[in-house]
Amino acid sequence: VVTNLDNDLGFYAQDRWTVNRWTVQGAIRFDYFATSSPQQHLGPEPIAPNRNITFPAQKAISWKDLTYRSGFAYDVFGNGKTAVKVAFNKYLLGQTLNGLGRDPNPIVALPTSVTRGWNDSMFGVGDPRTGNFRPDCDIANPLANGECAQISNLAFGASVLPSTNPGVPGPDLFDKDLISGFNHRQANWEFSSSVQHEVMPGMALDVGYYRRAWAHFRVTDNLLVSPADYTRFDIVAPANANLPGGGGYTVHGFYDVVPGKFGQVRNLNALSDAYGNQFENWNGVDITVNSRMKNGVTLQAGLSTGKTMEDNCEIVEKLAEMNNFAAADGTLPGSWRAAEWCHRESPFLTQFKAYGVYVVPKVEVQVSGSFRSLPGQLGPPALPPNNDVQVAFTATNAFLASNSTLGRTLAGGTPSVNLQLLEPYTTFLDRRNELDLRFGKVLRFGGTQRTVLSVDVFNALNSNARITVNQSYAAYPRPTEILNARLLKFSIAYDF
Repeated sequence: VVTNLDNDLGFYAQDRWTVNRWTVQGAIRFDYFATSSPQQHLGPEPIAPNRNITFPAQKAISWKDLTYRSGFAYDVFGNGKTAVKVAFNKYLLGQTLNGLGRDPNPIVALPTSVTRGWNDSMFGVGDPRTGNFRPDCDIANPLANGECAQISNLAFGASVLPSTNPGVPGPDLFDKDLISGFNHRQANWEFSSSVQHEVMPGMALDVGYYRRAWAHFRVTDNLLVSPADYTRFDIVAPANANLPGGGGYTVHGFYDVVPGKFGQVRNLNALSDAYGNQFENWNGVDITVNSRMKNGVTLQAGLSTGKTMEDNCEIVEKLAEMNNFAAADGTLPGSWRAAEWCHRESPFLTQFKAYGVYVVPKVEVQVSGSFRSLPGQLGPPALPPNNDVQVAFTATNAFLASNSTLGRTLAGGTPSVNLQLLEPYTTFLDRRNELDLRFGKVLRFGGTQRTVLSVDVFNALNSNARITVNQSYAAYPRPTEILNARLLKFSIAYDF
């Protein structure tokens, strides 16, 4: 698979003006990002022995974007001790030859994996093919045969150049508004405002409010089905002490395609704006105190809190298939999410960080420490939406028969499906409280030589908070990683 990066171009201009107590900054940037693919050929393979496709060279991504930066600062009293700052900025999603940057390549757009049901006991007692742990069927035949059910996507392993007709199975299509045009690239807008004030000589307080709003989401529309081609059903979660309320609650709004439409897939990748309103935003507040005392004590402490809100209800009402993807952009198949969770809102997640440094005079003993208290999270701290825990439950046809309103087996002979049992942003891991300390003694020799003997204590509280857990229902919430135990480190630093 070859994808060419034809252009990743940017022009940028900025300026700054100061008038009396006002300082104004402004900047504007133009970006051009373009990709293409050369002529490519796909030959036969074991499960597609007749495949012989040549794709002509073609253009792919062609984005042009205009973004801006703006900042305003005002010295309230004219003495440099109190400042008000406001900023409005727009940022583009970083793009390379990954994800949407290469997905329009026709080979990448072809379905490269499918699932199919397999019944190893269908031939009955006494038949040597029953229970032999081998799929007794023609694997290259995509339709149901022998022990194998129909594959989940009939476009898999195509043997001819797929039709451009959106009414027949084939490679994914990409709407021109998603991959080209002006200001169509995924972006976020950020507004921030803050007040900085010198409380007393050597001590400053900073209070800020921040808002981030994302736009231009990617959605996937299977053109061969409509909402009427899905059966909506509810399930009763299994009884489990690790689930909210011990389980037994009802989860509403899963969707399974009707049997007659199973395997008929022709995805159109498009902007969410074409289907309805979708939004994701984050609002937060930061409070920071910096202090340098005359007695040599340096302290800094900060508290940050914020919450995330997501909503794609208008989208999933028209595209029921979007509920059956784990990724927010609908590109990665995974566990099914209930439609009742199309509006997702986190609580305020708060973190606190502080550190201090002090050198005891005369005896020259260094004492320092840092403390941080973070909400439990499965994702990077910079990505608040990844904080919550999900549980993937494998629901078999036998389970659905007695614990759901589906009223039939899963389409296409599918033996089971993974269903999410926890409402997003309701279950979190342990709060992580970490205290690190350092004690050091300065030794001097000959007036110019200096040695520091230090002892570091990491995780002084010896917290065993869970960092990650197994999110499979069968093993949930078994920890897969916890904080490292308390650790001592001895070191010598010699300056000469």
